[in-house]
Amino acid sequence: MYNIGICDDGKSICAALEKMILQYAGKKQVPVEIKIWYMGEGLCDYLQQKQQIDILFLDIELFQMTGICSCEIKK
Repeated sequence: MYNIGICDDGKSICAALEKMILQYAGKKQVPVEIKIWYMGEGLCDYLQQKQQIDILFLDIELFQMTGICSCEIKK
């Protein structure tokens, strides 16, 4: 199972990307779980809870944060 995250402030972009991932995973018979965030703060909260993401599609420019300036993850 691959845990895939999508973080983008464009809801249509998230939906299109999710659809492409699900189609590809279906063709290749690869189990995936997709989580979507529209704001970087939600993604940071998720990661700070020590949740795992195998593949992350991250927008560089978000409303309040950027994909370049990452959140601090406590070990």
